[in-house]
Amino acid sequence: MLICGCEWLFGPDQTAPNCVVTSPADSSIVSGLVDFRAEASDSNGVTHVEFYVDEALVGFDSTAAFQVEWDTRSLVDRTWHRLCCIAYDPAGNKGYSDTVNAQVVHGQQQDIFHGKFDLGTGYYWPIGFSAEQDDTLSGEFRVVGPGVLSKFIWLDKANYQEFQASQPYVPLLQVENKTELSVREGVPTTDSFYLVFVNLSGSDITCWARFTLE
Repeated sequence: MLICGCEWLFGPDQTAPNCVVTSPADSSIVSGLVDFRAEASDSNGVTHVEFYVDEALVGFDSTAAFQVEWDTRSLVDRTWHRLCCIAYDPAGNKGYSDTVNAQVVHGQQQDIFHGKFDLGTGYYWPIGFSAEQDDTLSGEFRVVGPGVLSKFIWLDKANYQEFQASQPYVPLLQVENKTELSVREGVPTTDSFYLVFVNLSGSDITCWARFTLE
């Protein structure tokens, strides 16, 4: 006898997606327009991710990488807020992220990224953030151990999309073949931006980086 219909054979999909808040990091200090990002996965795909601050929906995104802008400009200075996400799969299952906490501090330094990451040869790793005109991007990176970072690129949103599509792009800043670098540059306009670390060196490397907005 021929049996048809996987759902009848195995039962309906009841497995929730995995969902993780990737930015801002827990205990971050934020201000202005904040890049609120998440990673989500499911064996049957993710239809969309909802973003919540203090249990209030601030937006959703149906396209990976999942992200929205969180406007903190009207919030009380030095208040703490709870951020979480919910991912949905095609069957309507919900995957809940852990809650991270962020403090709004107006007119102060905003942490973009601080930590280590591994970068395989032939791969790139982006850090996304939002900034306003006349902010200052400040930070540094170094390669931990042997190896060289092939490219460090600062791109606005439009040019990052060109970079992802392997099309010509115009960087705000690009340096090549560095083991360490310090950066302090003015932000030219209000937009979403990406710091992209590219490894074409032929061997895996580990990088340490810290970047902030002032």
